[in-house]
Amino acid sequence: MNYSQIDSTISKWVDKHNLSLFTSVKGNGNTSYRTVYISSTKGECCQIWIDEPISGKVCIHVADVESEQDEKLAKEWCVPLEELGEALDNTISFIYQWFGRKNA
Repeated sequence: MNYSQIDSTISKWVDKHNLSLFTSVKGNGNTSYRTVYISSTKGECCQIWIDEPISGKVCIHVADVESEQDEKLAKEWCVPLEELGEALDNTISFIYQWFGRKNA
């Protein structure tokens, strides 16, 4: 499997939320990935990365890159391909809820 099955869904989601999509690193050969970074107004940052589809499912991962009190965030969702768009929107909501937590 490869990203061609889900790239249009990812592209629509990136446009909808005005994100910058990273797909490769210059000089890194054939390595391909799909990742975005989201920052809060307080300077916190989270990364979302999307695996290539396998057997009709795709996994989405979220992790903190920087948090105010070095708190850790890690979450993973695996969904059927047809639910990817909704799952990506839910991932954004999850991150914004984390950004708004009281102990931050």
